[in-house]
Amino acid sequence: MMRKGILLILVLVLALAAALSACAEAAEIPAEPETVHMTQPAGGESSSSLFLTYLKRINRPAPVPNYLACQDLGTTDRRTYDRMKSFCYSLAAGTNSSAKLELETGLIYDGKTTWTAAELGVSQVVTDGTVAEAAKTAFKQKFAPDWEKVMHALLADCPYEMYWYEKTQGWSYTYWFGARYIDGAYQLYVSKFGLTFTVSPDFCSSTSDYETDSAKIQTAVAAIQKAQAIVDEHAGEPDIEKLYSYKEEICDLVSYNEEAAAGQAQYGNPWQMIWVFDGDPFHEVVCEGYSKAFAYLCELSDFSNASCTTVTGQMSVDSDAGEGHMWNIVTVNGRRYIADVTNCDAGTIGAPDLLFMKLHDSGSYGTGYCYECYGSYVLYVYDEDAVDLFPKAELTLSDYPLVDPSGRLVILPKDLTRVDEEAFAYTGAVEIVVGSKCTEIGSRAFANSSSLKYLVLPAGIKKIADNAVVNCPELVVQIPKGHSVLLKWAQDNYINYVEH
Repeated sequence: MMRKGILLILVLVLALAAALSACAEAAEIPAEPETVHMTQPAGGESSSSLFLTYLKRINRPAPVPNYLACQDLGTTDRRTYDRMKSFCYSLAAGTNSSAKLELETGLIYDGKTTWTAAELGVSQVVTDGTVAEAAKTAFKQKFAPDWEKVMHALLADCPYEMYWYEKTQGWSYTYWFGARYIDGAYQLYVSKFGLTFTVSPDFCSSTSDYETDSAKIQTAVAAIQKAQAIVDEHAGEPDIEKLYSYKEEICDLVSYNEEAAAGQAQYGNPWQMIWVFDGDPFHEVVCEGYSKAFAYLCELSDFSNASCTTVTGQMSVDSDAGEGHMWNIVTVNGRRYIADVTNCDAGTIGAPDLLFMKLHDSGSYGTGYCYECYGSYVLYVYDEDAVDLFPKAELTLSDYPLVDPSGRLVILPKDLTRVDEEAFAYTGAVEIVVGSKCTEIGSRAFANSSSLKYLVLPAGIKKIADNAVVNCPELVVQIPKGHSVLLKWAQDNYINYVEH
């Protein structure tokens, strides 16, 4: 009896040991990280340059190209690309600050997170209680995203949205490998992929190389939205009025940075347009900021027949040695004029508009252009960069005055709501621009004006007399495109017109 009891105990002990052994064998092996670091070659546009283009494209997106690098990606790579792209966009917009991303494998592989030895083509997934290297290698070769190809596609398709990425320091991707005991055998368990990007010093936070300064980015984005708001506000104005409005808006928003101009500040924000539009009264800029801001407003605008160029050179007053300067040239109806917004700001030598769309007093493309301002003479001479970059015709200013004392061009006040009867009858003006708030033009308002060639009418016109422009043989009227009232008026009265 005792023997039977001993044998029974022995059997139970052996069974328990076998069960414990099976449980130990079937225990899950937790996922552990395995990281690979990657870098891209140096070169290409700087982070700051990419950022500026990114900001500009917020208001005026570029057309979708016919070809995108992501079109060549397979299913796994494309799903990875799409999630990385959304992540990069959130960093670019400042809605996310962490440059670390975790990708759940289930999202990439339709819920699948484990792979059998047979799927991997290996004899076993676990050896000596750890995930076999052969199993990891097989997964990378057969199932993992082609990380380098995905990254190249992102950089090719979204260079501006990745302005924050410091490619010379690179990025890393991490596999989280473990094992699970399923249906009597271990399967490779890949819980997630981890991605870490190095952030450019221009945009990283003060605490981590893997975190953006989202507040700085959001401020810049808000500034660009302010610029668009300015353009929207003046969208209905004729070209010349719109250009003057932009000058006034910029001068109202910002002041000149004397400290930066004197070399007492490092190159950065005082030279950029962001500080013009960011709403901070303590932010001041130098000439580069003024001219970039003006050019950007023009870039966002839909002009009928105007454009803007930014140039560099030397500016001198009277007999001084001069200094480096940046300004704009505006082209209106094929005629080019200076637009030095910096020196039209309050307290400057050309305030409020002596150096804005005015005819030069003397000079030429080769010798420079000179303007008289309050008894002083201001000379602008192009530097080699401007001469090399632009053809001579683009830098040659018009000898025909756009706004001059003879009254050959008349810009009516913005607030004028009605042009009265015969207000400009027998005028000697060549060009008249009616302000954007005008709604009515009276009888014979521009009648018998043999020299009048251009009459620019705004979109706000609701009523115009049939005989408003009788006996104006040289006249061509510029009408807002699709304006039913003005189109009917012009067609019914046989008036030469162009839509803009």
